[in-house]
Amino acid sequence: MKWFMEFLSRFSVARSVVGGFFLLILVGSFFIYGFEKGALSYVDSFYLSASSVCVTGLTPVPLSELNFLTQLTIMILIQLGGLGIITFTVVIGILILKGLSRNTKFHQFIKDAIDSTEESGASINSEEENNSSIEAESLGKDEDSIAGKQNSSTDTISKEKDEPTVLRVLFSIINISFTIEAIGTYLIYVNFPENIPENVDRFFLSLFTSISAFNNAGFSILDDLSIIAYYPSSLYIISGLVILGGIGFPVIIYVEKILLQSLHRIMFYVEANLETYYVRKIMDHPEREELPRFFPIILKISHSLDENITEYDSHLLGSSNKIQWKILLYGTLGLLTLGTFFVLLQESSNPHTLYGMEPAVKFANAFFISVCSRTAGFNSIDLSGVNDPTIVMIIVLMFIGGGPQGTAGGVKITTVVILLAYLKNVINPAKSVRLFGEIVSKNSIAISIRVYFLATTIIALIFLFLTLLNQNEHILHVIFFELISAFSTVGFSLGLTPTLGDVEKLFYCLVMFVGRIGIFTILIAATGHTGVPRMGDDDGVKIQVG
Repeated sequence: MKWFMEFLSRFSVARSVVGGFFLLILVGSFFIYGFEKGALSYVDSFYLSASSVCVTGLTPVPLSELNFLTQLTIMILIQLGGLGIITFTVVIGILILKGLSRNTKFHQFIKDAIDSTEESGASINSEEENNSSIEAESLGKDEDSIAGKQNSSTDTISKEKDEPTVLRVLFSIINISFTIEAIGTYLIYVNFPENIPENVDRFFLSLFTSISAFNNAGFSILDDLSIIAYYPSSLYIISGLVILGGIGFPVIIYVEKILLQSLHRIMFYVEANLETYYVRKIMDHPEREELPRFFPIILKISHSLDENITEYDSHLLGSSNKIQWKILLYGTLGLLTLGTFFVLLQESSNPHTLYGMEPAVKFANAFFISVCSRTAGFNSIDLSGVNDPTIVMIIVLMFIGGGPQGTAGGVKITTVVILLAYLKNVINPAKSVRLFGEIVSKNSIAISIRVYFLATTIIALIFLFLTLLNQNEHILHVIFFELISAFSTVGFSLGLTPTLGDVEKLFYCLVMFVGRIGIFTILIAATGHTGVPRMGDDDGVKIQVG
């Protein structure tokens, strides 16, 4: 095991992430190719593996035509890919903290990725805020050159303090994922219509769909989800899983903390009232009354909740999480509302999509399309029949995507919101960019601008290249739609994917890979830095973008 640790220590975090995801795709492609026993070409197997790991959902063949072992492999790849870059990074961090030389900047990257900067009763150090760009650059730097600047005593203390933090974060991510997927599996199982194909196992269908939905993959072992188009309950269940997976783990962790606080208040109220009641009874009848046996259990639960809340404050939540929670909550609600009513307006009278449905069913399908447009790629109606304005709206929603450090793709809601706030600041000049009354970090603004610029530039160049390969075989908007779907790891298709040649499929694999890993991770892996200079004095709140 020692040689493996030494081997890992040679790679930066960014290169480990890129290499790890590519290795997972490669291994997955061999399994898929082997299980299909020649029924799929290797290029199609590689494409399926890349689409699964990158949780995209584009497929050259219907999954219903694949055997059970291949479907099981795809489900596992979706789960591994869907846990995201943050989980992969935390795992590498645990290996380093347990056996390799410690890298303070490396671990700071892990904590920044989920906004878990420790507060311990004090406000965040302004020096840490000023060094946010350096922390990002440390992904590509050598460990020893940074670790050498730390004195040994501080390093030992920090190492002992940091390792439990990483473990708690990893446990929290996995626990949240599996719990939500288990609940989703049960709800899908009991709510899915009875008229599923006879050769499809209901439990496996429910499990596969739940994992695919929460991880925003958009894969289905049915040819499509038109089978549930007239079942609003099933549409809303899958939509809920997609939203929870795409909104980002920091927000889910924050919501989990709020729920724990609410439960703790209830338990404290029950504890206080029971204690008062029984103390009075004991005082009145000391020879007959005693505290009930369940009272110590209530005390234990209350104490446990208090410890968990303290742990969340100390290890899992940072100062920017409240702002980020608001951005993602309001941004998600705004995009869902806009998308739903736009689809209703455009498609209600379209005989190929929503026309003829009851109002409640129309609304459920419009909501489902709006949810899946931003990240998942499930479709309950045939997208080839939708009107052109709806196609444009879907492209916009796909490009925006979901929340950072979730399973969604796109440039992320936080990036777009910060850019809009910056644009407002340009039109009406002010000393700083503010969101919800808080000053936004200059570094977050700089990264948002670069993410948007790099994304649009890469999309434009790839679009040009794909049109050259196309040789006028497909309409331009179909190519562009498929490109945005692949780059944003959504999985919506207008029927282009099955008609692609091998070279085009491999190119789309690259697009999905870049879209899933992230432009900045690729940039850091290639160059060793982010291209974001130090912003000088920066006392703003850091918000995760890109």
